[in-house]
Amino acid sequence: MVFLAVATVAMLGFLGLVLDGGRIYFEQRRLQAAADAGAFAAVQELRRGVIDQDYLRASTVTDTGLNGYDDSNSTIVLNNPPAAGSYAANNQFAEVTINRIVPTTFMRIMGVESSTVGARSVAGLIPDPFFCIYALDPLRDGAFTNNGNAEFVASCGAMVNSSSDAAFRGLGTNACTNTTYIGITGGDDIDCND
Repeated sequence: MVFLAVATVAMLGFLGLVLDGGRIYFEQRRLQAAADAGAFAAVQELRRGVIDQDYLRASTVTDTGLNGYDDSNSTIVLNNPPAAGSYAANNQFAEVTINRIVPTTFMRIMGVESSTVGARSVAGLIPDPFFCIYALDPLRDGAFTNNGNAEFVASCGAMVNSSSDAAFRGLGTNACTNTTYIGITGGDDIDCND
């Protein structure tokens, strides 16, 4: 009888972990979509030349509200420029964080009344380089490779979509690439000897 009682509590705990964990994950995905929409809304206002922080925040909250989150049910913070990360101190970027307390159902048996779920998104204005080279393979090593004794010079940009650690390669003596902009999803393996 004691074993049955302990087993029942343990099973309810696991059930709570699965059901409440799934609900928390679902809520986090929705929060992420709302944060993305809010950051994008702020950047659209920046693109139009708006610099008033109150106006940027109102635009952000409007779009997060279209995704179900506003100041009445969550905490929304807009940072322009972002407070952390690669674009901190760049006023052409906006950071939106949204936090929400999600009540639990079954996890209450284990003493967990709620969980705080959050999402962060950063969006910004990047000068639109003119691309003339596109390497679109999403996985390939050396999706863009300049090999041998060739210097590649272009008055445009190169975009490499591969997530490989060696998506962009420059191998060999004087295997250099000179473009106006290089965008790489993954990493590079460059040995350019001038």
